[in-house]
Amino acid sequence: MSGWSGIFVKNLTMFQISSTKAGFSCCLHCSLVNPLREAIIQNTMDPKRRFNDLLGNPFTLKDEFFSLSVFNPCFIRGPCFIRDLEPYRAEWLRGGYCIANVPLSDPFGRGWLSRIRSFPKGGRLPECLGLTVCPRIDYASPRRSACALSGMVFPHGRGLHERMESFWLIAYLILAFLTLVQSILLGLQAWEHRRYGRSCMRGLSHHRPQGRLALFAPCKGIDVDLAENLRALLSQDYDDYEVTFVVESDDDPAVEVIREVMAEHPRVATRLVVAGISTSTGQKVHNLRAATADLAPDVQYLAFVDSDARPRPQWLRVLAARLQNDAAAVTGYRWFMPKRNTIANLLLYSLNSGVMALLGRSSYYLVWGGSWGIRRETFDQIGLRAAWEGTISDDLIATRELREAKIHVRFDPACVVASPLDGSLRDVWSFVRRQYFMGRFHVPDWWVLAMVAATFNCLVWLGSLAALAWSLFGGSLPWWIPGSTMALAYATTVFRGRVRQDLIETFFPDHKETLRVASRFDIWASPLAGLIGWPALLGSLFSRHVTWRGIRYRLLPGGKTQIVHREAPATVLLMENRKARTSTKSQDLPPYRKAG
Repeated sequence: MSGWSGIFVKNLTMFQISSTKAGFSCCLHCSLVNPLREAIIQNTMDPKRRFNDLLGNPFTLKDEFFSLSVFNPCFIRGPCFIRDLEPYRAEWLRGGYCIANVPLSDPFGRGWLSRIRSFPKGGRLPECLGLTVCPRIDYASPRRSACALSGMVFPHGRGLHERMESFWLIAYLILAFLTLVQSILLGLQAWEHRRYGRSCMRGLSHHRPQGRLALFAPCKGIDVDLAENLRALLSQDYDDYEVTFVVESDDDPAVEVIREVMAEHPRVATRLVVAGISTSTGQKVHNLRAATADLAPDVQYLAFVDSDARPRPQWLRVLAARLQNDAAAVTGYRWFMPKRNTIANLLLYSLNSGVMALLGRSSYYLVWGGSWGIRRETFDQIGLRAAWEGTISDDLIATRELREAKIHVRFDPACVVASPLDGSLRDVWSFVRRQYFMGRFHVPDWWVLAMVAATFNCLVWLGSLAALAWSLFGGSLPWWIPGSTMALAYATTVFRGRVRQDLIETFFPDHKETLRVASRFDIWASPLAGLIGWPALLGSLFSRHVTWRGIRYRLLPGGKTQIVHREAPATVLLMENRKARTSTKSQDLPPYRKAG
């Protein structure tokens, strides 16, 4: 802005604007508004035009004052003498008030007087008389000004406050634009995810893989519906596989459930390994290292599943078929099944659904440890069992090793497993923070990407709400800018939620009614889930400690693990039941024996 000058001439009651390129805003006492309106209308070429049509309703009520914003008044020309304002001027000065004329800090302010282009040539802009032209004064600051009577000229430029408003407005608009672009791209990805999921779920019966497969299921404690989850592992329609259950101690409550399920399915070769206490490795990783220490020579594929997962009967067959035909490693993902429609369960359901929609045919080397498989030769080639030593995460270490070896990992929607869910808000916080916490140490690039994307999204929502409140309570920003931003962002999130929830009919048609409330929550309230999950993501930034299944770990530089505290000790025992492929009675199980 080049600056402008205001000249007060006492007798002619005239105010002149000159050298103006950007604009200004001023505040008028309510007693001066109507005369000013009449004066402007009288000096237009079409006096019958409505004032609000000319100015775009520039007056905003603030207590007993009206705010008038003027944008680029260099378009306004023509003489405009206001001889009827002297009584009001006297009343104004008796009240001891002065007026602040401040440059317009944003081009979106109310009342663009540049719309008035019909003043006669060579004229002047009417303004309230006897009011001080100041660099910056509070709108309603009680102050008697001698300058108003002296005819002095005050140069004026943009102050720090106005420059800061412009900076925050530009930053907000840029951030909103980037977030909307990101949201649109995520919508396209969700559409592709749905298309790919539907295509993979067609023709599952055509898969006929061959080869011995070893399935490993680490267990600790009693998960929700643990018995049903384990029965699903022993009810797969793949003929040539064995299941290894792994626990930390024979005192683990899961041991009794495992033995009952094993006795119910004598035709499936099963064994129970008690791995013992880990001293320098995550307990789950320690259990897997113990279970994979002595693989049978005829095993061609290795599969891993969590105890809280309940796969469909075709799961293992599809996984083996992918490993046999076109992938060295295959991964699925979880689909939470809330047992109750509590806010905690619904929030975690929505967060998980958003993450799953990011997966396509290629998982970008990402492996989810609750449902994945790998060829035996690839497992040995990358030295995964050795790489697990001293770490806390099984799947992220597998991700790292496969990426370093440039070995393709395929995501197959048929390997998506149901996962019963019933937790508290504290459980949700702990779960989400733990996921991001492990990503921070083992796949930092993906963690940074998730941090930036989630932060952008949340800042736009919070910034839009703040901008809308500021606009409605007297700010210069029009309400439709943050309102439109939130409407577009919300529309894209609803679209994404609708697209990904359509897959319920594809993946779990029998659970459509059960998931109705959770599905609607994800469609209509996913922004709320993102805002609540964001603090958990930020929480992964500030600590090296995490608690997982009753054990507190500290992650050291390089991803190594130190166990800080565990709830209870465990004994080191091993029970094995490697049966032939014919039925065996449960009483024929061999007794316990110590490992080693």
